[in-house]
Amino acid sequence: MRRARRGFGRFLRRDDGATAVEFALVMGPLFFLLGCIVEMSLMLFSEYTLQDGVQEAGRMIRTNAPANSSTIRTAICERAPTLANCTVLLGTSLQSAPHYGSLAAPALATVGPRTDVYAKPDPSRSVVLLATYDWTFIFPGLNLLSNVVAGGNFRRLQGIAVFQVEPL
Repeated sequence: MRRARRGFGRFLRRDDGATAVEFALVMGPLFFLLGCIVEMSLMLFSEYTLQDGVQEAGRMIRTNAPANSSTIRTAICERAPTLANCTVLLGTSLQSAPHYGSLAAPALATVGPRTDVYAKPDPSRSVVLLATYDWTFIFPGLNLLSNVVAGGNFRRLQGIAVFQVEPL
């Protein structure tokens, strides 16, 4: 029995595997943090490409308004390659008014996936084009960020363009 206690005491005093245990304890949270940083970077880059696509679609509307919204959605999705399943998850809203003072952007919560509000604007009218995309989070805890739709595990990315259609 004494011998067993001595062997166990020697085992407790040894520190051969301490580095491996510390490495295992530190690497889990570190890899999680790195994954969150990568996902946030990709999400912010995707929001930038969405904004770029909306600006490009706005230029197209400003100079030669397309007859339907599918042309706008295609133009936005071509400029935003990081958005997975863009044509399905993209929501667009185009509203026009006689002048900028009477123009109001729709609420962000009302323009979600598959929202498609489009009316071909007349020449010389002020227009607001809003596009949204719901980014689903991979890493837990990131849904605590702002601009997250209530009750969802996603953030609503948005791109907006305000302009005046050229006269004929």
